[in-house]
Formats: sequence, structure tokens, C-alpha cells
Amino acid sequence: MTKLTMKKEWLLAVILVASVNGFASPVDNSDKTLVMQQVKAVKWHSIIDDMAWAYTIETRLDTGRGEVQQRVQRFSPDLPSNAQWQLLEQQYETPSEHALHEYRQTMSALTDEPEEVKSSKIISLETLRYQGTSAEYIEYQFQPSLPMFDQDNERSFSGTLYVNQDNKELAYLTVSLVNPISPSFTVKLMKYELRLDFATDNKSIHVVKVESHKVGKLLFVSEFNEKSTRIISEISAVD
Repeated sequence: MTKLTMKKEWLLAVILVASVNGFASPVDNSDKTLVMQQVKAVKWHSIIDDMAWAYTIETRLDTGRGEVQQRVQRFSPDLPSNAQWQLLEQQYETPSEHALHEYRQTMSALTDEPEEVKSSKIISLETLRYQGTSAEYIEYQFQPSLPMFDQDNERSFSGTLYVNQDNKELAYLTVSLVNPISPSFTVKLMKYELRLDFATDNKSIHVVKVESHKVGKLLFVSEFNEKSTRIISEISAVD
């Protein structure tokens, strides 16, 4: 056997061993299957009203113009349809009777059924791919599917799902705008960041926090820079 042949065989052996050991994905199919099962089971509070769960939601909107709009509401699906949403707090104060009256009028006028948004509308499971592992998380990339944007604009977004290393439970996901888009003739979106935090309670997986940051131009002249935070708490099952 010549030295050249021996060298080739040695390189081939190294490649074969590396492909089995060093280059193998550290996440096996069972891990990914578990992640996909969890994604399908998420309760997407504040994105879609699940009539099986009651919850309180605090919304804070920073318009970027020196003002923050704050509101706390309670959703109780076991109450009559005209009383399912209740205003508990506004601008960090107990709402006045006038504010409560306006709120009830506004909510009663919202007669359209909310668009059904399930997990597949945000995380396209068929695009879920292992990305890497850190000390805390296992990371998966995915192509987000966002109902507020059409398919052409959706391609400009990238998503990452973070899974806790210790218990293999969903931690949070992020969605970022990779390239500026114009979702309409009058709007140009330069930056869009979304983060959803998950919590697992007695095998139920809930979205407990939603943060978004939008930067762009309206009518190509007026600029906007908005930060929104929604915190979901006091989640309880409805019989």
C-alpha cells in the first residue's frame, strides 16, 4: 500500500468518524418532536381569545412622543358576551365612571369575530430547524408566519425559538425584520422586533408576555417609533 493510498484511507476514516460523532446534531429527533408538540399546545392569550381560559392583561404603549398609554383589562369568557372584557385600570388609576362607560361602548361596538391565530400562524413548524446550543438554551430557527403581513413581506422576517436546556420547556421566541418593507403604500417599516415569553403551569403552556418595537415612516414623512408591552397574568381555567 502506497503512502498516498494510506493517507487517503486515513482521511476517509477521519471523515466517517466525524460524521458519526463530531458533526452529528446534538439535538435528536425526539427533542424536536417534543418541541413541536409544545408549540402546538401553546395558549396564545392576547393573540386569540381562548374561551377556556380567563386572564388579566396589562398593556403599555410607548408612542415615542413622550407619552405612555397604560391599561389593565380582565377577560372572563364565562360571563355574558357584553361583559367578558372589563377595564380594571387606566393610566395607573382606577377608571372613572365616564371612562368605564366609554370602554363598554367601544367593546360592544367590536362585533366582528377575531381572526383565528394559532401557533402555526406564528411558527411554521415545517420550517423549524436546529440552530445551536448555548449554556441556557437550545435554539431553533423558523420562518415566521405573521397574519398582519402578506406572504411576500413575511419573507423579510426571521424567527428564533429558545428552549430551556434544563427542562426542555419553551422559554421564548423572537421575530425580527431582516430587510425594510412597505406593507402598504403609505407605510414603510424599517425595524420590527417581537418577543413572546412562555410559561408552563401544570402542563399548560401560556404566552405570558408580548413585547414589540416598531420603527418606520407613515406617508413617507411622519416617523414613528413605538414600543408595546403586554403582560398576561392571573390565568385560570374556565369550567
